[in-house]
Amino acid sequence: MEQVAKDVDLILVVGSQNSSNSNRLVELAQRLNRKAKLIDSANDIDPKWLEGVSRIGLTAGASAPEVLVEQVSERLANFGFTDQRDLDLIREDVRFTLPSRAPVDRARAAPLTAGRVASKEFCMVLPGREVSRRNPPVPGSSAVVAAQKWPGDSPQHKERTLAVKIVRQPNKIAIMGAPSSAAAFLPGSEKAPAALRAAGIVERLQSIGYEVTDLGDCFPRLFADDEEHKRARNIPEIVASLHDLKPRAEIGLKSGALVLVLGGDCTQIIALLTAARRYYKHVNLLWFDRDADLNTPASTPSGRLDGMGLASIIGKGSPELVRFWGEPPLVREPDALIYGLQRIESTRS
Repeated sequence: MEQVAKDVDLILVVGSQNSSNSNRLVELAQRLNRKAKLIDSANDIDPKWLEGVSRIGLTAGASAPEVLVEQVSERLANFGFTDQRDLDLIREDVRFTLPSRAPVDRARAAPLTAGRVASKEFCMVLPGREVSRRNPPVPGSSAVVAAQKWPGDSPQHKERTLAVKIVRQPNKIAIMGAPSSAAAFLPGSEKAPAALRAAGIVERLQSIGYEVTDLGDCFPRLFADDEEHKRARNIPEIVASLHDLKPRAEIGLKSGALVLVLGGDCTQIIALLTAARRYYKHVNLLWFDRDADLNTPASTPSGRLDGMGLASIIGKGSPELVRFWGEPPLVREPDALIYGLQRIESTRS
């Protein structure tokens, strides 16, 4: 931090407001007489902060998902900070002693560096973070990895999940927007998060006693005909939208708050459930919809994934959505209940 602070005008720390690690980074920067801001996501960046700033340092709390850092990098590039490069400031060789049931493969535990950069100028210095098989480090990215070799080390062997204690906060709500119509039958549903915010949903929740943390909105994903994927239309954009929403949902869930997602189309629930499964082994689902949403690419001529949401969740829909959670199904069929059902169609055009 001392090395970075010497060369920048502003330091941005990506991390949760309740993360002691992230708050510590902000305090360190301020002690070095540098302006520092803690942000949950790229949407938190205030353009006023960048006035008169020519160099920015970007770091992140140890638990901040890599995708959030990349999104901040992209937003800063939109503000003109396009000269980005990696910094090799600190070389670490960190090894963690794990229980005997999960031994460290020391031959694969590699020393990695901290840092990535940009200018008008903008530099990123990323501390070590947990890297899983499902999310391996990108070449050139920063991480401190304890590589693990599981018995057999085969693709069929399931990844183990680390336990995280989450204390429920019944008076807190984490709200976020997923402005998407990518899976829909018509455009328009992407406007829902903005409409709900304009109607005062945050203020109404606060007025009845809830403490609301607003995690902002994901990048808008829009309706398209997509003739290239006729049986799963707009699937690349839909998967991208799930990757946008998942880390925000993880932040909200880990805080213990009730997570409220303003959507959007029905497929966005897959990102929320995937985030929940990171911390909870079993999840029950109450599905409110007049349609069953149990279509598959083989059963519907329209190819609209809005009608395949629940099918994908229970492991029978579009392969790209079924596999979004690495160990399908996201929710077992006996644990899912449809409420308000009015029709079941053999095909949905």
